[in-house]
Amino acid sequence: MGTDRLASIGIRGMRTLADVRLDLNGLTVLIGENGAGKSTIVEAFEILCKVGQVRGNMPDALFGDVLAEAHGGLEMLLRKGARRLELALTLEDTDGAQPPLDYSFVIEPAHRGFVITEERLTALPTGGPRTSILVRTATSWTYRSAKEEEVQGTLSLPSDLALHSWLRNYDDVHPHARRLTDVLSAGEVHVPFETRPLWVSQEQEASSPLRDLAVVSPARRLQRLGKNLVNCYAALRNSDRWRDTIDFLRLMIGPDVQDVQLVNAARGKQELQLKFSSLPEPVPAATLSDGNLSLLAFGALLFMERELPFLVIDEPESHLHPSVIARLTSELEAMSERVPIVVATQSDRLLDALQTPEASTVVCTLDPRDRSTRLARLDAAKLERWKEDYAGPGSMRADGLLDLLTADTPAE
Repeated sequence: MGTDRLASIGIRGMRTLADVRLDLNGLTVLIGENGAGKSTIVEAFEILCKVGQVRGNMPDALFGDVLAEAHGGLEMLLRKGARRLELALTLEDTDGAQPPLDYSFVIEPAHRGFVITEERLTALPTGGPRTSILVRTATSWTYRSAKEEEVQGTLSLPSDLALHSWLRNYDDVHPHARRLTDVLSAGEVHVPFETRPLWVSQEQEASSPLRDLAVVSPARRLQRLGKNLVNCYAALRNSDRWRDTIDFLRLMIGPDVQDVQLVNAARGKQELQLKFSSLPEPVPAATLSDGNLSLLAFGALLFMERELPFLVIDEPESHLHPSVIARLTSELEAMSERVPIVVATQSDRLLDALQTPEASTVVCTLDPRDRSTRLARLDAAKLERWKEDYAGPGSMRADGLLDLLTADTPAE
């Protein structure tokens, strides 16, 4: 992956997202009323992650099958009245050694599900002509090989991405195509951590993965919902990031956090326990508060893998005290100097904790005329005029005054 990062995402025809583009730079905080499109933007990032999850000749599911099983198919995604759904992105090398890449694909309804009718991957060298790496129609493609030769091909499965077919069936894949899939497969999208209490788990006969015992196995990143939390802390204990992880937990939970222990339990499994200097015995994950359990998960999320091409977090404030939300926001801002981070939130406290809200905040509003999402950033001059009366945009949002701060130009 090197120094490649996701620089922007474009979405057309997806639920309320008639036509939006979101530029990514540092920390991007999406706010807005219920139904304004925040969750759909998060889901669009997840679909793009799935674009990167086909490798070589591995028998991964076809993209059409994945879209149907995980997202309900095009019927559940397509905006009412729209004839096509388009996802697009720009990828940039932060060192400038490689040219930026544009990638996009278009999905249209068909008699049996959907077909991908357009797909393009283009290199954008500075000061030079655009170079087509991949161009496809519903049934055929033209791609540039690793030897820079133009090759024609046909697609037998119109609901599969040409990019995936190329990776599965050919050895001469252009390095720019591998850059793209490397970035998309390494990006992460996280929803609120699953912290259901033990007594609820027993009632429903389905436990919370954060509270479960686990057989320790290798881990490189925190899985969604924190499914491999035990494995992440086993890895962190043996890394040069362990001290930073403990310092983070002391900042978030309290200065009496002493250690995170892995204790042998039944049937070869291990249990995660949080050790406090103020308590004689460590507290098992099974009985930790929802908030402290979430903070353990954030510790793994932030310190397991520091170099990501992008990170998306939906409602990080879930289960957290307002003072903790402010501290977590500061940590996310620090991390966003290295990694583009997108946060979707309803937390006014998070907004007020932003160091530069005019640079980070993107307001999602629903246009009542056609029920389409509009994105707008905050105006620094307008924000300055109100700072004596309000702690920040979150306080103004709580009073219904956020529209007084939005810029006259869109967020793109």
